[in-house]
Amino acid sequence: MRKYFDYNVHSILQYCLIRVDVDLYPIPEYKVKLKVPIDRFKIDERFKQKKKKRYQKFIKVDVAYLKNSDILGVGEVFTPDEIHGVLKSEGLPGGPWITPRHKIEHLITHNKPRFLIVVNVISTYPPWRDVKQQPLDE
Repeated sequence: MRKYFDYNVHSILQYCLIRVDVDLYPIPEYKVKLKVPIDRFKIDERFKQKKKKRYQKFIKVDVAYLKNSDILGVGEVFTPDEIHGVLKSEGLPGGPWITPRHKIEHLITHNKPRFLIVVNVISTYPPWRDVKQQPLDE
């Protein structure tokens, strides 16, 4: 895991989520339509300055598990190069963005999938200076 960036660990784990033997159709990089759009202005006030669209109506997940075109579950993989994705937008330097954390919380709250699989392999910091603002257990 120390050389996760050399072996594309995210893709390997995503493939494992796809190969799970269940009575569902696992689809990678699936674009989920949100029942309630994400309001960017509520997530981070800095979005108002960027003049981006206020609402986000879709999110992309690593793997969606479908049955009869209904999304029953979602799988997400977090590796050290995505450590910023588990933090809140307000604490991130360099401008606002909707992190995977926001997307997953919103998806659970409003779309209510039956299950969520999170593979967390954030066991070390990536080599970026500003990422060490948060402890690994957070």
